[in-house]
Amino acid sequence: MKYTFILILVVASAAVAEWNSVIVPEVTRIDMDFFNDNGYDIEAVFRPSKVRLYVNEEQETALHNMGYRVYREETPVPLVAYPTISEIYASLNAVVSSHPDIARIEQYGTSVQGRELYAVIVSDNVNDDEAEPEIRITGNIHGDEPTAGMSVLNFLQVLTDNYGTSDMCTYVVDNSELWVICIVNPDGYVNVSRYNANGVDLNRDFSYMNTSAYWQGPESVAIRDITMQDWPAQSNYINNFATGLSFHSGVECFNAVWNYSTTAVIQDLEFITAQGNAYVNNPSIIDYYGSYDLWIPGASWYAIEGDVNDWSYGEVGTVDHTIEVSNVKSDPDWPGIANANYMPMLDFCITSTYGIYGTVLDGSGNPLDALIEVEKTDATDSSPLRFCRTDVVDGGYSKATVPGTFNVVATVAGMGSQTQTGIVVGSEEMIQVNFVFSTGIGESSPEDVFIRVSVAPNPVTGVCNFSLSNTGIDGNLRIYDISGRTVYEKNISAGVVNHAFSAGETLPAGVYQVRYTSGGHSASTRMVVAD
Repeated sequence: MKYTFILILVVASAAVAEWNSVIVPEVTRIDMDFFNDNGYDIEAVFRPSKVRLYVNEEQETALHNMGYRVYREETPVPLVAYPTISEIYASLNAVVSSHPDIARIEQYGTSVQGRELYAVIVSDNVNDDEAEPEIRITGNIHGDEPTAGMSVLNFLQVLTDNYGTSDMCTYVVDNSELWVICIVNPDGYVNVSRYNANGVDLNRDFSYMNTSAYWQGPESVAIRDITMQDWPAQSNYINNFATGLSFHSGVECFNAVWNYSTTAVIQDLEFITAQGNAYVNNPSIIDYYGSYDLWIPGASWYAIEGDVNDWSYGEVGTVDHTIEVSNVKSDPDWPGIANANYMPMLDFCITSTYGIYGTVLDGSGNPLDALIEVEKTDATDSSPLRFCRTDVVDGGYSKATVPGTFNVVATVAGMGSQTQTGIVVGSEEMIQVNFVFSTGIGESSPEDVFIRVSVAPNPVTGVCNFSLSNTGIDGNLRIYDISGRTVYEKNISAGVVNHAFSAGETLPAGVYQVRYTSGGHSASTRMVVAD
């Protein structure tokens, strides 16, 4: 009787606009399964038997009618007011204005209500696409968790302010490329809602092992498209992040893959466990919190589908963790929480650079789209780690690991595989492992294929012409901006050797990478669009 009643209420409640977080104490695993199966959004689970649900008014009434104890949490008054979304955007621009040599801002998408989605990219040569480890840090995918976003913003500000004076900050900026996204869900932040403006829970909107609908929100699609240009194809990647942190607030814990299953194999378990233990045992965490829960896999805490962690690891190979920074979603002491999480975040970035990195290029130094497979070996056995891929703009890849001995295999479609064995990674080491495939761009392959692309005039202010090799087969022309995002694409018919393009009218002033691919071979050149 209870189950039929609640199913009817959930269907009828779709049009209810007001949602609230409620605490339900004294629940069992059976209750948790019931909530999951009947449309209740579980926000957090607290030891030993308490859960926070995100419910509308009819769901809340149904819980009372079924005999659950239900109460709403009071929102405490912050010691320091949380900034508005406009003030956050201003803070991001202030970081870039103060540190133009190491930081730039990029709009990577637009929200349902038309708000800009911004990332700040931090690196020593921030306007160049270098083959180095890339790290993604995000906050506020749930809009009503502002403490999470403030922790990310604080990290960005302190990191950039201390570049050149702090050895740790300088190391991170010099040896990696960070994408820092403080507010994934700006509409939810403004509306104080877990969901985006269309009622989508963005952290249930990713595709990996998701049996429900996904890619419903432009905000989650924008996160995907930073890396996966041709989803669902697992090729032609840009910005291949080695690791990531996804910040939330509402409980205090470190949570890692897998979130959809307690039994699925975690290939990088040793590395993930090491990063998790380092975070929760950081002196800054211990001093502020006293203790901090560690859930590996996350499904042992509670199971969900469609989250950022599982998609990142499952489809991209990014080792992504969830950091829950406070038991209250809008904590009054957000500055103290942000400061407490700064040092473990910095340590995380440093350990994310340790391991194996390098490039996969052809004999002329042009990037190749490659699958990278790494296995950890010892005297008697080997253990495959999660795959990663190269960035098609620079050919770079990175695989964060614990110390050990590894074999690395690079596979390029149509060109075969190469293997390097016995790669020893010591403590706190970055080991470069490069691959060069002998047939490809600008070389004489067994089929005697030559491929070139050039642009004139260059720099260009109006219309330019691309001169292309006549390979006798169809090709593809792409233009990438400095972040590696595709800004123009044109399929080229066999025999076409010139393509006119209104660069000055189509693209803003800046530096771009032009890539022509035909018959499994590619060539690249740089184009400058002037004012």
